[in-house]
Amino acid sequence: MLARAILGDTRVRRQWMFIGTLMVLGFVFGGYFLAGSFLRAHPVLFALYVLASLAGVLFLVLFAFYDMLMIRREFYAARRAAHEEMVRAMKEEQAGER
Repeated sequence: MLARAILGDTRVRRQWMFIGTLMVLGFVFGGYFLAGSFLRAHPVLFALYVLASLAGVLFLVLFAFYDMLMIRREFYAARRAAHEEMVRAMKEEQAGER
């Protein structure tokens, strides 16, 4: 239910993308500056950290791609509605001339 609300509203979707971007940036910089020496000493944890970072980035890229597709979909729907309205108005104008 929450996912449907997030995915359905453009404003909320973009807010979540912004928050996610800040979280991933914080995760990456925190790992580099705060846990850098610890991660260099433990290669397995470093590999898991890199995979978690990549998963976060991949999630944000997919989320942005989804947002782009939804914006295009809304644009084409609005364009189609405007076209249908224009055709309807032209038909009414032609019928009025007869």
